[in-house]
Amino acid sequence: MKILFSCFLVVFLMGCKSQDFSLVKENKLQLNEGFFKEISPAIADEDTYIQVNLNFNQFDTAKIKLLAIYFRNQIIPSKVNEDTFSISGSINKELTLIENVEFPFELKANEVVLSYKKKNKTNYAKYAIVRKISMDDIPR
Repeated sequence: MKILFSCFLVVFLMGCKSQDFSLVKENKLQLNEGFFKEISPAIADEDTYIQVNLNFNQFDTAKIKLLAIYFRNQIIPSKVNEDTFSISGSINKELTLIENVEFPFELKANEVVLSYKKKNKTNYAKYAIVRKISMDDIPR
């Protein structure tokens, strides 16, 4: 049983390592608006979090599925809204990537990478976004 588990683990890890994280050269998804907001905590013991929103021009949702956002060395758990052609998610500003886990992209503070599936292939596209100042930025 241990040998079977060890073989499975080796195959799984090799499969993960061989994943190609290269960015697409010609990106068909046109970003309409991309921004992030830093939202201060409501209670002093909480952390600031960052909300990221990407809104795209209309595209064929039957052919392209939005998957995830990579931002500031984190993969953001994301929510897709196909009706508005958008994807958004939030992260804790203080959290960092788990040690010994390589982040697959080198990004500036205002850059994100979107992963999406097209024709059963995962693609990665880089976008520059802006910081949006809102009433949420004002400390309470």
